[in-house]
Amino acid sequence: MNYKTSKVLEVAGGKDQEGQNVQVAKKNGSTQQKWRILYADKMKARATKGLDAEWGFHLNRPFYIRTKMITGRTVEALPNGNLVLRTIFKDRKPQMFTFSGIAKTIESIEYPGKSLDIEESGKSANLRLFKTNARWFQMFRIKGDYLVNERGLVVEIQGNRDNENSNIGIGKLRNAKTQQWIIAYADELVLSYEPGELNPQFGIIVEKEFSIVT
Repeated sequence: MNYKTSKVLEVAGGKDQEGQNVQVAKKNGSTQQKWRILYADKMKARATKGLDAEWGFHLNRPFYIRTKMITGRTVEALPNGNLVLRTIFKDRKPQMFTFSGIAKTIESIEYPGKSLDIEESGKSANLRLFKTNARWFQMFRIKGDYLVNERGLVVEIQGNRDNENSNIGIGKLRNAKTQQWIIAYADELVLSYEPGELNPQFGIIVEKEFSIVT
């Protein structure tokens, strides 16, 4: 077979994303033309539950993305796709996400088919919800207290302020508290607070004496 004239299958546009077209083209040795043959009798059934050890998420378990800061606020998706920090409320769907074992993305419960996405195909500092396409700018792993992508960018609260409605974005890892998160699974979530802790829903410290002053 002549290398220069033979034609092979390739992923159109070189984009490894769900629904991308496959076409025939002249062989050039690029990654988008390389394939693996998986025989049906050798394929393992795709897991539908349990921990995905590579990515750090449990499959098919809705969760909240909560800041590790004292307020414990959580990421919430707005109707326009933007992501902000809000007081957590149990079973509030715009605050709930799940990990896709197929696309390897963090998908919204309220807005099916949409995942956390770095705007402008990874060129922006803003994080939003966008149609799931399984590109690098939608794929985050749990690494300790951080949600990190393959280029070392992490999910963070922009402005470094743990305020209601603070915007959620992306930035370089710098070990800041505003970059640290807890994945709180909905089936384990208990919204109770110990004495001395701030209850963010009511804005009052539990069991601490106070006066109401004009």
